[in-house]
Amino acid sequence: MVNFDYKQLLQKNINNKEKNVVNELYGSLLNGYINQDTIVTNDQFGPRLLNNQEGSSIWEQIKHELLTCENYTFAVAFITDSMVSNLKPIFKDLSRRGIKGRILTSTYLYFNQPAVFQELLKIPNIEVKIAEVDGFHQKGYIFQHQGYQTIIIGSANLTTNALMRNYEWSLRINSLDSGDIVDQVRSNVELEWKNASNLTNEWITSYSFTYKKNYKQSLQYQELDSENDTRIIKPNQMQKDALEQLRLLREKGK
Repeated sequence: MVNFDYKQLLQKNINNKEKNVVNELYGSLLNGYINQDTIVTNDQFGPRLLNNQEGSSIWEQIKHELLTCENYTFAVAFITDSMVSNLKPIFKDLSRRGIKGRILTSTYLYFNQPAVFQELLKIPNIEVKIAEVDGFHQKGYIFQHQGYQTIIIGSANLTTNALMRNYEWSLRINSLDSGDIVDQVRSNVELEWKNASNLTNEWITSYSFTYKKNYKQSLQYQELDSENDTRIIKPNQMQKDALEQLRLLREKGK
């Protein structure tokens, strides 16, 4: 292993246009997988664990990749309306710039609400499909850059809690377009994409009927995401008194 020449391997069949990326990947490869103490890199391309702890936000990384990519594909089982709302401004900006995206999701455990699919259908330049494979539980984010891909795979679904709050484990890796890991991920996604159903208004109508029949089951899993908590927040006595004083002030025109 020590005598293996990674630099020669990486530079094989690489043209000048990709040279800078290759050099960065070369350093990141040695730093991430061989010795972090002797090989120092800028950490742009190296493997990185994202867990929503200090300086390691999955959401911030996904935003960065979206704003710098040429196109993107999400393969996620669960999606919440609040997360779609957070993404909408970014998606619309990408659409204005002609950057297209794809989302492959599912009806697994009936977690995804019909309203989420309705919102996804409204977003321009995004194609959405529903995986037909049983037990679809993927959580991957793929970003195409110039000559290379960034892939984030782990435990985080497309929900506000998973991307912003929960203690998750997601691994960010980078590879040239010709890398084997890119081929593995691409092959898997394209196979599921090919066999998936198109998201249409007709499909949503049909799913809404099935969703209602399984509503109690879906609630068990939606409870995992507190953003779906519909409990009413009740003020305490001190807050009630303060609200009453504010009401009286408004009545007096103050």
